[in-house]
Amino acid sequence: MKWVKYERDGAIVTITMNRPERLNAWGVETSRDIGEAFQQYDDDDEARVAILCGAGRSFCAGGDAKDYKARQAPWSHSPQDEMGIFGRGRLLKPVIGAIQGHCLGAGLLLIAMRCDIRIAADNAQFGLPEAAVGIVNCEVGISNQSIPLCALMEMTMTADPIDAHRACALGMVNKVVPASELMAESRKMAERIAKNSPTAIRLSKQILLKAAEVSAEAKRLESELFQISSSSKDAIGGFSAVAGKQKRVW
Repeated sequence: MKWVKYERDGAIVTITMNRPERLNAWGVETSRDIGEAFQQYDDDDEARVAILCGAGRSFCAGGDAKDYKARQAPWSHSPQDEMGIFGRGRLLKPVIGAIQGHCLGAGLLLIAMRCDIRIAADNAQFGLPEAAVGIVNCEVGISNQSIPLCALMEMTMTADPIDAHRACALGMVNKVVPASELMAESRKMAERIAKNSPTAIRLSKQILLKAAEVSAEAKRLESELFQISSSSKDAIGGFSAVAGKQKRVW
């Protein structure tokens, strides 16, 4: 794995998105590495809890504009499939998201919102900047289970981020802690989970995920509209402007 580190200490696994120079921006290669890491976690009977985090000062700053420009809309095929068992929502072992700094776009919807428990550092920023780039959000169905619709509408339409404390008030994260204590607090949570029955946890997660499942029609429409928007002139021009640090004009 090039962009993701996998480490296990006893029953607890730490999966680290490791592109700090790019603020752990999400792209096709990174998503495949994430999928490989979570498959390794799922296959390891000794591993009971995973902590997902980002190296450096960011969790994940969203889709990589340079990756997009080079590939010309690489996400027009299912980005969920690129992340394997984690992306498809089939991982039944628990995942804790340890979120600091930027948690934007795909970093929020495709990665953070797939974590079962989310602990945020007090410097975390959550946002959906897609409309400012020219594409629609992906995985808004899953997010609508955790984010009130009016807040999701605001974040989507303004493209403005919110801070960790507001995210906690909205129910997007479980708790907010000082940035210096993020990994220690996440480890404490993982240790509490690891003491319990792994079978009961897996079955409970399966029930809870099924109860929150989005309809097949909603998933189909979301995928269709995402494909249309991600290959549109707006998206191509928007990502090119971001990559070139230019002003976007619609």
